Amino acid sequence: MDWYKQRCRRVLFAFPFRSQNGVLRVALPALLAVCFCYVLLSYHRETRRLQAALVDAKGHLQQATSMALLTKATHTEKSARLQELEVELKSFKESRTLEQLSFAREQLTHKSELENAVKLKKNAEERLKSLTTLGETFPDIKIYVYDMPPKFTSDVTDKNPSCLYDSNINWQSMYSAETFIHDALITSSVRTTNASEANLFFVPLYSSCYLHGQNTDFKKLQLWIREGHEFITVHYPFWNRTNGVDHFFVFSHDLGACVADLTPFRNSIVLSTFADLGPHQSYMEAYTKLYGGTNRDLSLPCFNPWKDIVIPPMISNPKLYAYARGGNPVNSKGETISVLNRTVLASFRGAVLPQPQYSRNIRQIWAKQFLDDPIIKITNIHPKQGVVPGYVHEYIREMQESVFCLSPPGWAPWSLRPWESIMLGCIPVFITDNVVLPFETLRLFSFNDISFRISEEVAKKNLKETLLRIPKFEIERRQANLKVFWRLFTYQRKRFARRITDPINFKEMDSFDLILLELSRKVRLLQPTIDSLKRLQGA
Repeated sequence: MDWYKQRCRRVLFAFPFRSQNGVLRVALPALLAVCFCYVLLSYHRETRRLQAALVDAKGHLQQATSMALLTKATHTEKSARLQELEVELKSFKESRTLEQLSFAREQLTHKSELENAVKLKKNAEERLKSLTTLGETFPDIKIYVYDMPPKFTSDVTDKNPSCLYDSNINWQSMYSAETFIHDALITSSVRTTNASEANLFFVPLYSSCYLHGQNTDFKKLQLWIREGHEFITVHYPFWNRTNGVDHFFVFSHDLGACVADLTPFRNSIVLSTFADLGPHQSYMEAYTKLYGGTNRDLSLPCFNPWKDIVIPPMISNPKLYAYARGGNPVNSKGETISVLNRTVLASFRGAVLPQPQYSRNIRQIWAKQFLDDPIIKITNIHPKQGVVPGYVHEYIREMQESVFCLSPPGWAPWSLRPWESIMLGCIPVFITDNVVLPFETLRLFSFNDISFRISEEVAKKNLKETLLRIPKFEIERRQANLKVFWRLFTYQRKRFARRITDPINFKEMDSFDLILLELSRKVRLLQPTIDSLKRLQGA
């Protein structure tokens, strides 16, 4: 070690080596010992300093290594996050582009559908306007109206004046089409008093009025109807020569022609609000048992689409006509309701009875399913609540605030509700399977232009989802068409004196006009059969 030698020399040269008395021999070993100790101590000090420096260097190295690893991890994490952000940005751009494309496509589709809806509406108007006169489009018909004894007509309304179509609004008003059609035919130019020139024969029997005046006794009603039938067969020769093929009746009750015995009317034309082609025995038996039963075999059909005609019920409320002609409805806050700001998706207000046959259990399910639903409003009321003050106002207001008005069956498959909703701009949703709707067979219009149909099973399970999936343009198209077609499902009182050859303005056509159209078509279909039967009878 060079530094050790250098230190020893410095110590040795610091002493006198030349001495006369031998002091050097004694002091030298001690001096060397001191020198060694000093050198050793210096060595240890230097070693500890180097060790401390080495430890510090190792610490700094470890710290630097840790920092390097941390920096590398952070860099890796940032790189990965950057890649994720780049992927997300790319995905967002792609989705945004797809969304924009989808929105643009939807707008184009919407525009195209609206244009198509306008064309369809225009075509429908032109098609109906082309029927300028009933006489020009269809062969003229002549109808002979039987002069029945008062017990079948005026005596019945005298006892129960609520049956008259021009009486005050009440629960029986919807059945008064039977009295309206009778009066309309008497004052119509299609009526003839010469039976030999008649194409058809009308037998006026106010069956619904009689039934309700007799506490809904179906058995008594059936005997009463048989008496009416026997009267025309005994006092007139016209029934027997065709077995009733050229005769027609009006049955405006909930059960339609099922209130009567089928045998006498098997071949006759029936004008009925009831047109259920599906199985109906179960709910009819449950209903008629509430009033003592019936003698009619309810397994037999009550409606034959080949010969019978479906008619709408009578609507008598003047408020509905005022709105349909252009009045603006007002909500509970006093705000005007437009077509586009109806706040309720769908509504129904009516009775919910416990019998499972009632309403095919549809109303019962809704009452539980939509108890607190914010956009579907189901209001359960007792049937007698219809006479409570303010009820009619609430009933109308709910329809005015709803986009869809639900029309489930009750005891009968039909009700007044869809025809009222049409007048109030609320799209009717028919929820009855296998039912023929009024004037559907004329093909002058399609109910798909003004309403929706939902099967009974779907209505029980997925009503809300089904309604929410309907495109907006389909809703707007139907709402616009309601303003055009509403008159077709009403009976306009001022039409009585109109002649069949008078020009008919489409905007003024009503249910009576369409009934005459239907009867004209029946005459064309039945005329060969009628002529053959007359020849066989020698008439």
